[in-house]
Amino acid sequence: MMAAMPLGLLAAAADPEGGGFPLPFMSNFPPFGSWSTAQLFPCEAGSANQTAAFNASSGLLSLKGSCLGVSDYSFGQDGQTIGAGGCDPEQADDMHRWSHNATDRTLRNVAYPTICLHAATARPMAPLIQKTCHSVAADGSYDPRDQWDLGAEGAIRSVANASLCVDGGSALPPFVCSGQAFCDSSQPAAARVKDLISRMDLGEKTLVLNGDNPGVPRLGVPPFSGGDSLHGVGGCGASSGNGSTGCGTSFPHALALAATFNRTLWRMVGDAIGTEGRGLVNQGLSGMLNPWDPDINLVRGAHSSRPSSDLHCLSTRRVF
Repeated sequence: MMAAMPLGLLAAAADPEGGGFPLPFMSNFPPFGSWSTAQLFPCEAGSANQTAAFNASSGLLSLKGSCLGVSDYSFGQDGQTIGAGGCDPEQADDMHRWSHNATDRTLRNVAYPTICLHAATARPMAPLIQKTCHSVAADGSYDPRDQWDLGAEGAIRSVANASLCVDGGSALPPFVCSGQAFCDSSQPAAARVKDLISRMDLGEKTLVLNGDNPGVPRLGVPPFSGGDSLHGVGGCGASSGNGSTGCGTSFPHALALAATFNRTLWRMVGDAIGTEGRGLVNQGLSGMLNPWDPDINLVRGAHSSRPSSDLHCLSTRRVF
């Protein structure tokens, strides 16, 4: 029998305005530029957000006092955003250490030497991601988005666009969507999508296909992360005691759910995951608006070696 959903979370999932949740391309999202750990931003002399340093001896690459590194969870896979961690030379692991090749001007991760620090696109507010280093021309030259100049002024400049520096939080004014066809809600969805995609470059198109999707801030597209919620949505309410909205329900593993052959139960679990996820996101406690669960395939999906997420739509349908 399925546990009852915490009443606080059910209430928190309700739309306080009663008119639907905000869609992308609105001007009331948080200032863009604050969404990614590290980004490209117009170079500004003396900017605290662009105070960067590379220590060739220790391999630590710091930004605003935090060291940048690849994600342990993604095991050095392409496309994941760069994380930030402590800068203690005695404590930092190899995933937070880099080597700078003066010849090809790449910054390569020590734990994963084939992974380069990469700018998703040579535009302002582009997130920094981890990507396999590879030459792009017959002469062995590299993608300039993989290349960096370590400036003496304490900034790290992109070779792809020398006016842009590695930055840790500077923000342009909120995006105001007007005049673009994708902003016009009276237009058919297909026409709006076509117009939006036509304004994105290849790096942005590739990055938004990732589970760790940072959005396209320059076009007003907010982050939309996705990931597993195999046992339900993690996280708890903002307060404890009588005022707590509760924690997400922990459900049996997908294989156990599949073994019941109970489609009604699967739908109930998916509905609860979506509702609880929305409740936690409304409180700012989780960025998960795209949970890929519940899973019911007992073997594996055609697209993955893991149990497939055949019922994604059940958990996401209540999120919005």
